[in-house]
Amino acid sequence: MKEKTLIIIKPDKIKHCAEIWSIIKNNGFDIDSAKKIKISTENADLLCSIQHNFTPLSDFIHSDDFMVAILEKENAVQDLLTLIGDRDPSKAVPGTLRSLFGDTTGYSMGLPENLIHGSDSIETAQLEIDLFYNELFGFYGSCICK
Repeated sequence: MKEKTLIIIKPDKIKHCAEIWSIIKNNGFDIDSAKKIKISTENADLLCSIQHNFTPLSDFIHSDDFMVAILEKENAVQDLLTLIGDRDPSKAVPGTLRSLFGDTTGYSMGLPENLIHGSDSIETAQLEIDLFYNELFGFYGSCICK
């Protein structure tokens, strides 16, 4: 049975979206919806409350546009986390997104700009999808790919 998960490509890595989408698709994911959005400080804080390890990212994530997408496949949550790789790009397995596009210098300096966020559980994925695809939060954006 297919699962849904959410991925966020952070502001400083949006320039790599085409390559990232290609890798994601080549790993068996369907991109259900993707959009480029900007988040308010209040909604960045709300996202941080869902994803506790996101707290230091509040300022960064609302600093500029970023991409958010719903991905679908069997075992989507775990498979995406594996594809993303270790938060520290220097420790990420070769071929993972963070090893390919991560900034080891920025990460080693303690900066929160680690390229990508992926939901850490099915429950968190649903909360994050509801947040980014709920018109009450004003996350409108045009669909980039499907």
